[in-house]
Amino acid sequence: MVQLPSRNPCPNPNLPPLRLDLSDTIVSPSHELYSQAMSALKAYWKQAINMTLEDQKEYIRLFEDGVYLTDGATQNNASNHVLYTELENRPNWATYVMLRSQYEHAQVKKLDANLIETFGTLDINDFTSDYNAHTTVQKETGKQAVQKATGKQATLRSLLGRAPERTNSLTLKRNNTGAVSTTTAPPKPKVPSASSTKATPSNPKTPSASLITTTPLKRKAASTLSINATPSKRKRPALDVQPLLSPNSASLSDLTATIASFPDSSAINSRILELVASLVETINEIKA
Repeated sequence: MVQLPSRNPCPNPNLPPLRLDLSDTIVSPSHELYSQAMSALKAYWKQAINMTLEDQKEYIRLFEDGVYLTDGATQNNASNHVLYTELENRPNWATYVMLRSQYEHAQVKKLDANLIETFGTLDINDFTSDYNAHTTVQKETGKQAVQKATGKQATLRSLLGRAPERTNSLTLKRNNTGAVSTTTAPPKPKVPSASSTKATPSNPKTPSASLITTTPLKRKAASTLSINATPSKRKRPALDVQPLLSPNSASLSDLTATIASFPDSSAINSRILELVASLVETINEIKA
């Protein structure tokens, strides 16, 4: 049986109406076309209780497919829009309400003669408060009544009928919340450096193969440096001790006699003798 076009006002509206909410919008709030999505959504809220079940399903399908969007050749000329052509060939109240959400009546007035004969009147009254009164209807009811395609993707060219050279490769993709956003390739992950991969008791990390290879070498070098650097911390005042270390070096008594033979054998010479004696003992310990 052929479905007859709906009348206005609708003699047999589907109540409570199928719900259509912000979460069903495929355009994200930050997108430049978001205002068009809101106009189409509010138009449904106005007329949902004035539609048959078939009209409600049809409007939800068109809304979720983004058919209402206008741009380029359709921005200021309603006759170029796909909804306009649809009304010329197959009048439908849901289609007319959606088209009028984007254009003033004057822009679609050429359709009036045929549509008035079909619908009776083209007045779009605001029944938003009546729509909101049906608060017991779950949002999922509308989604279950409409067969939705999962993972749906659409480009601005297919939604707006734009030529390929004018699309700028902008893609709209529905995410988990139903919003559409422009997607870009994710950045390449950074490879952690050896310095950034430090294991701590609270945050243990497994080193990469390259770190396993290089770490022992670094530890060995650090160990060598610490051994070589140890004597520098104990370095005594500069003193030429090479004669004392040679096989033919003089004994302590000979060195003492030499110092005592200085012209002024004072207390300073005595202190020097003490220091020399301590030095000789240290040298003997090193040689042992």
